[in-house]
Amino acid sequence: MKEKYDKAKQLIIEAVTLYKTNAPESMRSALLKFEQARLIYQALNEQKEEAHCLGWLGSLSNSLGDKQKALDYYLQALPLYRAVDDKDGELGMLDRMSIIFHILGASRDAAVTHNKIGEVYLALGKNEQALKNYNQSLQLYRAANDNVGEANTLHNIGEVYSYLVGDREQALKFYKEALPLRYGFGDKELVADTLYNISAVYDDLGEQQLALKFYKEALPLFRVNNKTYEARTLYNLFSVLVLDNPRLGIFYGKLAVNIYQILPPWWQEHDKNVQQFFSNLSKILTSALLTLLANNNATPKRSRFSIFTGANKSPRLPSPSAKPN
Repeated sequence: MKEKYDKAKQLIIEAVTLYKTNAPESMRSALLKFEQARLIYQALNEQKEEAHCLGWLGSLSNSLGDKQKALDYYLQALPLYRAVDDKDGELGMLDRMSIIFHILGASRDAAVTHNKIGEVYLALGKNEQALKNYNQSLQLYRAANDNVGEANTLHNIGEVYSYLVGDREQALKFYKEALPLRYGFGDKELVADTLYNISAVYDDLGEQQLALKFYKEALPLFRVNNKTYEARTLYNLFSVLVLDNPRLGIFYGKLAVNIYQILPPWWQEHDKNVQQFFSNLSKILTSALLTLLANNNATPKRSRFSIFTGANKSPRLPSPSAKPN
């Protein structure tokens, strides 16, 4: 085993030395040595080291003018870096790919790559770098006349501003740019996703009537395409209405609980906090309904429903695209 590791390391040392000469023949020899090292690491199931070799092979191919081959090597390295959760390695491959796509004038491919770079930066908690790459992606999608990519990127930028940066006005701006584009290409679930996020922003801003308007627009679309977010939207309608219109609020709340109870097991098990929340909500709604009946449908006091405001609002549920229903 040790002999194989030593052999691979020696091959890499020799390959790097050849690469540094910048002589085409030496670089071709370096390609062979990196490939030999890669095969050893592959046999040893050393994914990170194999990915490093593929990165070198891509750089060498690029230097020798074979950009398509370079892209092939980078694409092979990506899943290996992801398998070992090496974000720096993943970013390195994506960045090199984006440079080649820019050189080739492949706007759409470059846009997709910048979008993926943005996703990695988000996972690393680097919001500014994520936004920078999303904005680069946006411009490239526009240059390629790709309305689907443009709309999805606008929506993604809105989510960064809304959930991570906390700039809700900026979030609204990007969501509202995305919405007509999503209506245009007819994907109802994506339309509902953007409507829902607009509603949530207005809810956070205290614009209850606007929040209600967009939640109600999203609801029938989720009802057809996504039961998980139908339940979430019904709950939000409940939380917006319950203080001023308890009867209608409770109606929506009960519908939310009913849908939750028939959702597939993977969703209910997604988060035990969510599971507990809906269990408690069911009991509270039942109690509230009994109170309404006992009082001959008189409106209960607002204080009875204060538990649904502030810190007691529901936990965030899985995103609409997390898993199929």
